[in-house]
Amino acid sequence: MRKLFLLFFLCALICGCKSTHGPFKVAVEANYYPFAYEENGKLTGFDVEIAYALCRELKAACEIVPVESSELFNVLENREVSFAVMGKSITPERARHIIFSDGYYRTTSIFVSRAGTGMSAGGRIAVQKDTVLENYLRNTYPDAELIRLTEYRDIL
Repeated sequence: MRKLFLLFFLCALICGCKSTHGPFKVAVEANYYPFAYEENGKLTGFDVEIAYALCRELKAACEIVPVESSELFNVLENREVSFAVMGKSITPERARHIIFSDGYYRTTSIFVSRAGTGMSAGGRIAVQKDTVLENYLRNTYPDAELIRLTEYRDIL
């Protein structure tokens, strides 16, 4: 699998000057612990803190906007947010429409199953819907039944 990358509007980071814009609307994945999650009624997490740090560096106000992963590219293209702080794989299709930054976190995909089971004869695999991993699994395990979940917590 490809590296996951921090996605945000690169021009805002490069600017480094005082901003007269604001507030920046910053998309983070709606519910993806420990990167973005609600605690005591407040959105927090690693991506949320990075978003606030970017806005502090730009000397601009920042409004965090929780977005479902599958909706990220729509809200960016429709200019509903200024930029996003969210791990996403870079694909040729995505790179035609979105500017990606360098990565800040690297992760890999893993499978967890009962001992003695395998995927060669199909089976059921839970996966977050509308992701690069879903496409990979569909192509790699065509006989498997993919259980498409809205958010990672549905898997647990």
